Amino acid sequence: MPEVPTTTYISSEAQLIAAMATTPSLPLTITQDIVLTSNLSLAHNVTIHGNNHTLSVFGIEISGGATVAMDHLLLTGVDNQVGDGNYGVMVQGASTLNASYITMTLNTAGENNVGFNVDSGSTLNLSNSTLTWGAGVVGEQQYGVYAQSGAVAVVLDSNSFTFSATNTSGAYSYLIGMQGDAVANYPALTLTSNTNTSYMKLLLVGADSVVNKQTWAATTHSYVSSVAGDNKVGIIDDAGASGVYTYFSTGWGVINQAQLLAAVAVSGAVVNVGKNIVLTSNLSLANNVTIHGNGYTFSAFGIAISGGATVAMDHLLLTGVDNQVGDGNYGVMVQGASTLNASYITMTLNTAGENNVGFNVDSGSTLNLSNSTLTWGAGVVGEQQYGVYAQSGAVAVVLDSNSFTFSATNTSGAYSYLIGMQGDAVANYPALTLTSNTNTSYMKLLLVGADSVVNKQTWAATTHSYVSSVAGDNKVGIIDGINDGIYTYLNPSWILGS
Repeated sequence: MPEVPTTTYISSEAQLIAAMATTPSLPLTITQDIVLTSNLSLAHNVTIHGNNHTLSVFGIEISGGATVAMDHLLLTGVDNQVGDGNYGVMVQGASTLNASYITMTLNTAGENNVGFNVDSGSTLNLSNSTLTWGAGVVGEQQYGVYAQSGAVAVVLDSNSFTFSATNTSGAYSYLIGMQGDAVANYPALTLTSNTNTSYMKLLLVGADSVVNKQTWAATTHSYVSSVAGDNKVGIIDDAGASGVYTYFSTGWGVINQAQLLAAVAVSGAVVNVGKNIVLTSNLSLANNVTIHGNGYTFSAFGIAISGGATVAMDHLLLTGVDNQVGDGNYGVMVQGASTLNASYITMTLNTAGENNVGFNVDSGSTLNLSNSTLTWGAGVVGEQQYGVYAQSGAVAVVLDSNSFTFSATNTSGAYSYLIGMQGDAVANYPALTLTSNTNTSYMKLLLVGADSVVNKQTWAATTHSYVSSVAGDNKVGIIDGINDGIYTYLNPSWILGS
């Protein structure tokens, strides 16, 4: 009895096209590499066993409501849609592709470069496969999968996605892009045990709000996490809020000043910064708020904390100043009986005014600063510079494990100080704690007020041991209107002069 065939063997493009002219009665098994001369159109239900052979030069189009299964196939060609992009496989016309053990390696650049494109009404199930976009697509968008509005489902299980091109603005790599007026138009998406090197995990396109997209991605479905490499989402909307958003353990990062201002207007808010922000005016913080800088920068203007607010901030870079005309420049002003608890701040300032202060602490207010660096640049030569200045009646200043650097040349009347303090009596100075700080200021302290030189010296060296006899730690500026000058501590004596 003759053996009943269980597959149709395919060794050429002509055989493959002929076999797909109608619905094949048997699975197709490819027996050698095939160089396609046009896109391979699959419009009937079919199973293709690639046998680890390659289809090259052109891509695959699945249409007509077909259900196609393919496995152990190597794909290196693209379907080039002129003016649109390149697609390894297009699943359209309410069709379904069930693919496993596919190795797709693509390196042809178009405006958009998509491994698997899933159109409205269509479905993709991809497992145990690898997709690599090569370095040749630099300067263009790259996607593992792109789902058009109304795509039914995308299931990605145990796949590996590699993107080799350098990411540049407007030319990023994404695991999957999705389009739809509302998140309800996005496909049912299942992501399981995939590895991925894309710059952003998702691109979410459509008119729905940024908040709805973020909620859909991180809360409703947990498609992203706060782990680096798994936490970036591109959002394109119609409200001018398009951009790269990062998901942190305590929420999504703000990426512009408008979002920042809206976030800090809510008392008790925890605000993550997700992008460098150029301020167009001083950032006013009048509510209790926590700001996680995540290593990003606020520039151009300074920060003013007021209204009795308690503000915490960390891992933030600050390069702008609050310019008080006729007075000076302040990186951060803490006023109105407010409190700032700041850690891992990098403040770099180089704008000269009459007085140049990193952190200004007003009456009734408190500063706790730790593990931070403050640098005044060489551009403030000829002007006073301070790490901190405490106004009369400031409650407390705690400086722990910080580094203060002053780069400008010190000249008469234009010195650098770790901290300046003002008050009619030393009792009006804040409770000051200095622990494990490094400092290059010319004088460690500036003590201003009507109290006597002796009282100021005693307060600085004996009562509190803020200065020592070590060079670089032993100079204090004193202003009382009578015996103004630079005093040097020699332990136990003081001398006038440096």
